[in-house]
Amino acid sequence: MKKTYKISTSLFILVLSLISLILYIQLESSFTYNSPEIAISRILLISTLNCFFYSVIFFGRLTHFKKIFEGLMIFIVFTWLLVYVFGFFSVSWEFWDFWEIITYISFSMIAPGLIGYVSYYTRRITGNLEEARIFSKYHIHEGFAGIIFIFTALLLLYFHSLVVFLNEPYYRRLSFIIVGMEIFSFIFLFLGSFFCFRDWRDIIQIKLVEVRIINDNKKGKTSVFKQITKENLDFFKIPKIMIYPFGLIIITLSINMIIYNTDFIPPYFYHLDETEIIMLGYISCFIAGAITGLDWLRLFKIFYPEIYKEIEQAINSIID
Repeated sequence: MKKTYKISTSLFILVLSLISLILYIQLESSFTYNSPEIAISRILLISTLNCFFYSVIFFGRLTHFKKIFEGLMIFIVFTWLLVYVFGFFSVSWEFWDFWEIITYISFSMIAPGLIGYVSYYTRRITGNLEEARIFSKYHIHEGFAGIIFIFTALLLLYFHSLVVFLNEPYYRRLSFIIVGMEIFSFIFLFLGSFFCFRDWRDIIQIKLVEVRIINDNKKGKTSVFKQITKENLDFFKIPKIMIYPFGLIIITLSINMIIYNTDFIPPYFYHLDETEIIMLGYISCFIAGAITGLDWLRLFKIFYPEIYKEIEQAINSIID
């Protein structure tokens, strides 16, 4: 895909996002927060922002995205601590409008960022997972790591259920921790599902931990992708049908359902309450992780075509 086409596509989506933002601000001054007009404009704004950051991930460089995301997170954490934890509430309405826009932008980066980070760390940790040991000789499979992530996510959700119904002012003071539990449980659930379904054959065979001796002569001298054998050839099979785009759509819907719930799916559109929407968001998160894990290699090919060629050459050498 030509660079000019990528840039023009990203700029076009950015313009749509800005138009959606202006429309939302204009309607906010004329309609109530829960009106259908505001709800539709809010959904439009969130959708266009998500599409823009997906274009940054797929058409740009992940390092640029990481810098923007990390900068926004630092700003949000600092502001949240001042306003919600230390009680600096003497701020103008203009600040709250600005704060609302910043949160929309930052939350719209989570789903695209999660896809990008998963691909990035899949590249970095695959070799480490291949050589990962406990007690020097027990090899840990990815499926086992996935199960740990899922268990951690469920544990966070349990603690979240204990504190989410606290009365003011306790809820206000703990709101940062509560939102943190929601985000990290979402991330851990996605990662757990991703690793379990990326290594689903070993999960079915209950291969979680096995005894494996490290050959010190070979350790660290070759790429893990060049060590492909007939035994692990199935791990590098691409599904016949392209399914990862469905994972991208579902992960975007799920994070928005968890964060915005009735603001993203208004009650007059679907007869669901806040708890049901959040639960549906977590279920969707698990499904999205599964789809992405099953089709991880096709997604990996987009981000790292050079390394994918290395995988192809190793597979072809085995087949030939």
